[in-house]
Amino acid sequence: FPSHDSPTGRARYRQHSGFQSEQEELIAKLYPQLHFKPPAVPYVSPHNYMPDFKLGLCENRIVYLELKEYMTEADIPKYKAILDSNKHVVLAFLIYSASYNVLAKLGVMERVWVAQGYTDIPAEWLAKVKLPPPQTPTDTQTDHRPSVKDLNL
Repeated sequence: FPSHDSPTGRARYRQHSGFQSEQEELIAKLYPQLHFKPPAVPYVSPHNYMPDFKLGLCENRIVYLELKEYMTEADIPKYKAILDSNKHVVLAFLIYSASYNVLAKLGVMERVWVAQGYTDIPAEWLAKVKLPPPQTPTDTQTDHRPSVKDLNL
């Protein structure tokens, strides 16, 4: 029987002994038109997203705050899937460090807010969700630092 490569790149292998192997051989003889180990069938496994904070509502959408010390390109599909599955959600990221590629990819995603280098929530986000600023604004709320949206990517 021929071996096929799986979508993950790992070669599939065939058991050479036991009940399953005998069945495979019998089926192949009786039904030569059938292909052993056809291409993989993708499926979606449900997951639950646990955001760091719920900021509030903005334009009838729930805004969740995600704190990331470092974000990589490998993180993006997860957040894209969350947004694709939940049209009523906005994700706001406070990212301490990320590459230009990560920021560029997040910057073009709808319903994503990004601030890099912040240690506190930007005042403009607080205003959008109608959350009052703290009694004593932090340095990051009074100093304007560019977000991905400001970088004209």
